[in-house]
Amino acid sequence: MRFACVTRMLQARVSFEEQFLCAPRPGSGAPHEQAPLRRTSTRARPANDRIRVLVVEPAPVLRHIITHALSVQGYSVATAPGRNDLGGVLAAFDPHIVVTELHLSDGSGEDVCRDVRRRAHKLVPVVLMSSAPEGELERRGQAASADRCFRKTRGLSSLLELIDELTAEILF
Repeated sequence: MRFACVTRMLQARVSFEEQFLCAPRPGSGAPHEQAPLRRTSTRARPANDRIRVLVVEPAPVLRHIITHALSVQGYSVATAPGRNDLGGVLAAFDPHIVVTELHLSDGSGEDVCRDVRRRAHKLVPVVLMSSAPEGELERRGQAASADRCFRKTRGLSSLLELIDELTAEILF
């Protein structure tokens, strides 16, 4: 039983990664044509002065994909699978930006947003992400005072662009 479940998860992983990583190209007519992952920022960051991004995502595959993409972009990344792991990571990592899923197994992204606001000594931008129905993400993000809301259906490249945009606001 357990082996069959793992096999189905691995088979579904390819489909899910294709869906998350492949954004449709305008006018291509193909809904899941591979969009190249590209460096969205041309600004070079010194290795010792990297922007720190905390990713709170319960899905291990997504957590790995986002972490890898941010690392390739030159960010320093820490992860937490849920709200219960947040306290220690916030204190030890001292992130510049927090990206959190709205739906967590041990709370919500709204709770994470409030925890970051309460525990951080400085104002840390929080991005609330989800594939929740239209309007729900924005409504809940506004209620939690999230800096930005990101719909996962927009794809990984759009998330990287959003983080680059927030980085530019922090640096300048």
